[in-house]
Amino acid sequence: MLCGVLKTRPKISKMILAETGKLGEIDGGFGLVCGLFLTWILPMPLLGLMGNEDRFVLTVRGISIGFLISLVASQIAAIFPSWRAARLNLVEAIQSECKISIWRINNGREKKTMA
Repeated sequence: MLCGVLKTRPKISKMILAETGKLGEIDGGFGLVCGLFLTWILPMPLLGLMGNEDRFVLTVRGISIGFLISLVASQIAAIFPSWRAARLNLVEAIQSECKISIWRINNGREKKTMA
């Protein structure tokens, strides 16, 4: 489908990498919030037992490194799928989707999910 709309393979790859970059940003934010929560909650009982009152210190550098790692990891993970999507022939992709749908209908999977 994308070949028919976007016309060129580099545009398809760029689009997939851009989508993955946005997901990397979202995952980085979610990871930051969860990480902050866990580093704030989990050490509390331990610090009280040991008599130590040191707290976790958050720096801008730490946040930046976390986001950078999530973006780089998402882009590395998307290189091969974007390359394959750009090489995919539109007609073959539609034919394989139709074959899968027909197979599901013939084997009753569609009927079970409808009920």
